[in-house]
Amino acid sequence: MKTTVTFTILLAGIASVGFFTLVPSGSFALDGQWGGEEVRAAVEVGSYEALSVEAQEKISEEKFTELVERAVQKEAVQSAVEANDYSLLSVEAQEKISEERFEKMVTKSEHKAAILAAVQNDDYAWFQAAVIAKHESKDCNKELTDEDMQEKFSELTTYYAENGELPQKKGGKKWSKWFGKGFGRGQK
Repeated sequence: MKTTVTFTILLAGIASVGFFTLVPSGSFALDGQWGGEEVRAAVEVGSYEALSVEAQEKISEEKFTELVERAVQKEAVQSAVEANDYSLLSVEAQEKISEERFEKMVTKSEHKAAILAAVQNDDYAWFQAAVIAKHESKDCNKELTDEDMQEKFSELTTYYAENGELPQKKGGKKWSKWFGKGFGRGQK
């Protein structure tokens, strides 16, 4: 029961990982360009006035409104992915995300949630099953050895114990072999 509940809760937190890559115009990378956490917090509450004067000088009210709209879209996509229900997407989102792509998002989200839950619960068998399922769904030619998986599991559980989250992808392909592009972005 604990495992099932953990998986469901984690799916809610992870489902949004891939959405910002689906928005073709502009970038949602807030960190360097506009002030990072301050802008994130203001977007979350939808208040341009919550920004400092310095941040308002860096980002126009129009751009801020666009960021808020994207955040709302992201939440709608996240809800649809969590429910595994394509019909919950708006017409605009359905124009950007095909049903096939949506199914891939759901599958990717489920795999990531299973891997994260396995690491959180220190359950190697679950981790192994999740990694194998992910690779099978991608038709990966690369063979995963038990030794490699045990080593990666050990690294991840240690990192998680020390940091409370999985490692962030910072360029390179260190984790992408195991989890796919962008895995670890703040999943807790």
